[in-house]
Amino acid sequence: MSFRDIQTQDDVEVYQKRLTDNYPDRPEIMSHICHQIEQLQIEDPTVVELCIGPGQLAETLCNIIPRINYIGLDFIQPFLDFTAAKLLIDGKFVCANLTGAEWPNLLKNASQTGRIDAIVSMQSLHDVGDADQIASIYAQCQKLLGKEGLFINADLITQEGDEANARPGRLTVPHHLELLQAAGYASTGCSLRTAQFGVCFGRNR
Repeated sequence: MSFRDIQTQDDVEVYQKRLTDNYPDRPEIMSHICHQIEQLQIEDPTVVELCIGPGQLAETLCNIIPRINYIGLDFIQPFLDFTAAKLLIDGKFVCANLTGAEWPNLLKNASQTGRIDAIVSMQSLHDVGDADQIASIYAQCQKLLGKEGLFINADLITQEGDEANARPGRLTVPHHLELLQAAGYASTGCSLRTAQFGVCFGRNR
């Protein structure tokens, strides 16, 4: 089942099981993302997740970072409802598409603290569009983040030399880093790489 076919809560559960079964690296990646946010040493960080899907990362974030101010964005309402029902905190949820123009302002308005300390995404942005679309998202996130802000994209990657044969949004790690640098982040890097995933980050300091 594709995420585009999701209509009911039962569909979300089927989709969640497929992710768990097909991508065994996901728990390691989620723990790693949480560790990176903890290193910001902010007691009550405001964390935005782009394209939350069935909420597995959201649940992990809220369990590991108990004073998190969580904001989740997705354009599929059943994903938002499913995630909101299982979180132990009162998160904020935004229904918007990253291909539109309104999502940055919606996220700004959703922040209860008046700041956004981290923006994260996991296994999602490769489905939003091509490299130009990903570059645009990186640039918008750089502007949303504070001066100490952290952006993390943990996504499925293409191996170097294979990008020409991959789906348009499935990029190599060096290509992701090139786009992050062009977006204006002060420091960039790849903090974890597995057989399937690359965890690329940009920081505003």
